[in-house]
Amino acid sequence: MELDIPGLILLCGGLIATLAPLGLQLNRKYGWGSVQLITPLVVGVLTLTAFVYYELHLATHPVVPFRLLKVRTFTCAILTALLYFFTVNVSLYFFTAYIQVTRNASARTAMLLQQGTTGYYVGLFIGGWAIQATKRYRRWVWLGWSLSLVAVCLMLRSRSASGVSNVEIAAVQALSGVGGGIIVGCSGIGVQASVAKPDLPIAITLYSMAKYIGGVLGEAVSTTIWVNLLPTKLDGRMNASFDIDSAINNINYFMELPKDQRTIVQ
Repeated sequence: MELDIPGLILLCGGLIATLAPLGLQLNRKYGWGSVQLITPLVVGVLTLTAFVYYELHLATHPVVPFRLLKVRTFTCAILTALLYFFTVNVSLYFFTAYIQVTRNASARTAMLLQQGTTGYYVGLFIGGWAIQATKRYRRWVWLGWSLSLVAVCLMLRSRSASGVSNVEIAAVQALSGVGGGIIVGCSGIGVQASVAKPDLPIAITLYSMAKYIGGVLGEAVSTTIWVNLLPTKLDGRMNASFDIDSAINNINYFMELPKDQRTIVQ
C-alpha cells in the first residue's frame, strides 16, 4: 500500500490549523479580529491551498482523489453532510443553555428535551430499513430533508410562542433528528453506491470528514451570534451593575440575578 505522507501532513495540518480556533471558541475569548484567531486561520488556509496544489500536480498516490468530485452523487452527498451538520450545530450548540434561560428549566430537564440525538439514531434505522425494502435511496434522502424542514418550521413556534409544553419541544427535536438520521444514513449509502470499489475507503472517509467540518463551522457561527449579538441586545437594558457577559455565559450567575434582570435576558 502506497501512503502519501506529505499529503497527509498537509491535510491534517491545514484542517487542525483552520478548525482548532473555531472549535476551541477563540472567537469568544479574544474576538474575531485578534491575532490568536486570525493567525491559525491564515496558516490553515495557506496549508490547505498547498495541499490541493500538491495533490493535483505532485502527488503520485494522492490522499484525496479529486476526480471523485466529478461523480455527481458523491459530490451531492458531501455537500449534504456538510450543510446538514452545519445547520444542526448552529441551533444545537447552545440549545441546553437556551432552554435553561428561557424556560427557567434545570440542566437535567434541558438535556432531556434535546431528543435530536435519539431521533437521529431512529432515523438511521428507518433509512436503512427503507433502503433494504425498496432498493432505493434517493427518495428517502428527500423524505429526510422534508422532515427536517417541517421540524425547523415547527421550531419557530415551539421556541418562541408562549404556552408551548416541554413535550412539544422534545417532539420537534426528535422529528428533526429522525429527518437527519435518514438524510445522513441514506446519503452514506449513495456514496458507497456511486464510487468504484478501490475508492470506497477514501470516499467514506471524506464523507465522514465533511460531517465533522460542517459541525465545527456550525458551532463557530452559533458562538459568534451568541457572543456578538446577544450583548448588543442587552446593552442599555440591563442594570449597569450586572455583568452582561456573565449573564449570557454563566448559568449560575444568571440564576442568581434578580427576577427583573432575568426577564430582560429571557
